Amino acid sequence: MHIMLLIYICITRLVKRRFSMINEILQDILDAYKAHNTVLEISSMHTVVNVTSIVRQVPENAIKHVSTIQNLLCDVCQTIDEYLSYNLLIVITVLGCNTVFEYYSLKSAKTFDITEFNFFIIEVAFSILLIFLVVEVGSSTISKISTTTDIVPKILNITDDLEVRDRLFRLSTQLTLRKVRFTISELFKLDRSLLVAIIGSVAYFIYKIDSQVLN
Repeated sequence: MHIMLLIYICITRLVKRRFSMINEILQDILDAYKAHNTVLEISSMHTVVNVTSIVRQVPENAIKHVSTIQNLLCDVCQTIDEYLSYNLLIVITVLGCNTVFEYYSLKSAKTFDITEFNFFIIEVAFSILLIFLVVEVGSSTISKISTTTDIVPKILNITDDLEVRDRLFRLSTQLTLRKVRFTISELFKLDRSLLVAIIGSVAYFIYKIDSQVLN
């Protein structure tokens, strides 16, 4: 079960890194236009900015490649959501039930075993950590995509290059139509609210077990 969560985390982190690289490229283009406009405002000779970045020299080609990569990454995210979300549902459900069952076994035991209790605490902590990482990597990936959506209009507002603007409009449309999301079998969004709901549910059952044992 833990292996399944680790696989999900690793794959999603790779996707997140690729989205970060897209943002770095777009930010480089935005910085180039800002620097160029600043020089034009300051210099009466209209000095040309000396840049060596290929991305800055041919931004329309860079944006074209960004659109292609972003589209492929959306396909990857869709595949992750289709093929791994049901596995996540099963794994997280089993982890929650296993935690409650083990706690019930500990509370029902006639003698207190410190070794079993320590093992229980370690297992619960490790499970919570894995679920937290799953939720966090999904949330941070969505955040990277939001950053891309924020950078594109900033470049549009600062450039008058028709070819660049055309590429940016296409990318903007793609970002609008191809929404990336991570879910648990389309029942729950994979965000921080899910982590709160899982911890709350487990805590509620533990409370009920304590109440039953005391009675």
